[in-house]
Amino acid sequence: MSAFMGAGTSSATETTGTRSPGSSQPEFCATLVGAATASDISPTLAEACSETSRADAVDKMRAEASHRGITAVADTPLMIWYEHADYKGFSNVIYGNAGRCDRSGYKINPNSYWAGNLSSIGRVDTCDKAFVYNTRIDFTETYTLSVPLLGAGLNDNVGRVKVFSSYWP
Repeated sequence: MSAFMGAGTSSATETTGTRSPGSSQPEFCATLVGAATASDISPTLAEACSETSRADAVDKMRAEASHRGITAVADTPLMIWYEHADYKGFSNVIYGNAGRCDRSGYKINPNSYWAGNLSSIGRVDTCDKAFVYNTRIDFTETYTLSVPLLGAGLNDNVGRVKVFSSYWP
């Protein structure tokens, strides 16, 4: 698992993606989500990717948020999505703009790339549980994070992830 814990800090154990020919997905991404809205979904506020490093992707994400006039309440890392099992391949650090994970958590709908490619989830900070839903939102599994491989029916088939803390108020 990645040792990434600090905002804007690059992990010493970043995993390099194995790029398939013609792939347009950069190796490192970062996504900032807000507090859940009335529809109970955490909106995507900013996202950016980098061919260089996780830290570069985070810097670009923060610059995009600033350009959009979004002031981070506390862009706290919530979890890391990985393209392949065992925390390998392309990665996406998901940040919460409303602070640390608590019991209410964040509910995130992945973009089209991650909906069809999410295979493992790394734990970061206080987010220790996740409800992972398939793309039809008719099947879910509960996981204790980190999870090296999503189960049958969810690997590369994710429509929503609700990440939360089982112990933080």
